[in-house]
Amino acid sequence: MIVLGANSKHQPELATLMETVDGQVTTVPVSSRLRMTDEGDRLGLAHRRFFAVLEVTPAEPERLSFRFEVTERGRGRMKDAQLNLQLSLKPGETLETASKKIVLGSDRIELGPEEIGGSIRHRGWKISVDPTARLIWPVFGFNPYRNALETELRHAVGQLTIRVEVQPPDQGALDWRKQTIDFVIEADPIRKR
Repeated sequence: MIVLGANSKHQPELATLMETVDGQVTTVPVSSRLRMTDEGDRLGLAHRRFFAVLEVTPAEPERLSFRFEVTERGRGRMKDAQLNLQLSLKPGETLETASKKIVLGSDRIELGPEEIGGSIRHRGWKISVDPTARLIWPVFGFNPYRNALETELRHAVGQLTIRVEVQPPDQGALDWRKQTIDFVIEADPIRKR
């Protein structure tokens, strides 16, 4: 697994999509719809101030592309939203970006867009990310068996964050402000991970 989807109790920073409305952080969509076909899958999510559609193309043997398209639900309504992915990073192994090679340990790492440079490599895989992406390591999720946050480094994840900043449409298009966030995961041919 490269991208994890686990939710975590009272940790909006680990929610895939989060928004702040009137000072309240929300992470749970109002409604959703899933469509699965041989041509690809689509998950539509309605939040209070935006719609998001996740499109996943059929995977190739060593490549998977997916995209989030976020559309504001009324001009000027969306103020503060972000997209987060939990990356399965392993302590003691090297993380490589456009400008750095870091051996992951217990020390906190915060990488900005200029340090990531659009891609992250780790354990035989590479993820191409939005040029505005940020990464934090280690982030500990909630352990329901302990009723507390995880404490062991082996359970930590990397938090990849992209701020959602919708833009006006091209001339002639409908007057909906949108943002498209693309990801591509490429993996080396099968190897022990």
